[in-house]
Amino acid sequence: MSLYIKIVDAVNKVIRVIVIAMFVVMFLAAFLQVIVRNFTHFSVPWSDELCRFLIIYIVYLGAGLAARSGRLIRMEVLPMLAKMSDKGLHRFYWVAAVISLGFAVLTVYCGASAMMVNYKSLSAALKISMAIPYLAIPVGSVFMALNMFANIFELTIQDKEAAKV
Repeated sequence: MSLYIKIVDAVNKVIRVIVIAMFVVMFLAAFLQVIVRNFTHFSVPWSDELCRFLIIYIVYLGAGLAARSGRLIRMEVLPMLAKMSDKGLHRFYWVAAVISLGFAVLTVYCGASAMMVNYKSLSAALKISMAIPYLAIPVGSVFMALNMFANIFELTIQDKEAAKV
């Protein structure tokens, strides 16, 4: 389990660099559009579409990073109201992670279905298959599921260490 967690954390470092690179490319494309529009009164037709597709990938890949670091929104009201013990809190978070994992798996299925429906369609400006932007949904959801498994494994390890004490 700890080897899996180390591998996921190493993949997260690579994904973080990819997300940052996508953000830089998105910024440069948007900046180019602003400069060209202001100085030439023309536009770069592909820049808005590229920015839109990149932000989709940034969001889905960033969701996996947020899932691993515990920065996704979750309900804290129930454990706070129930005044759970540490063991109960770990079980509650474990159940919440499993439910979230189920939603991630469902999203992979739905995203793959959307890709299959739209793979023949071409984007208006970039003229690429619309399967490429739709690919962000299953890829990001698989990445999120891998990070959720890492969180579940960490909770399991913490529970085992707490049981030893």
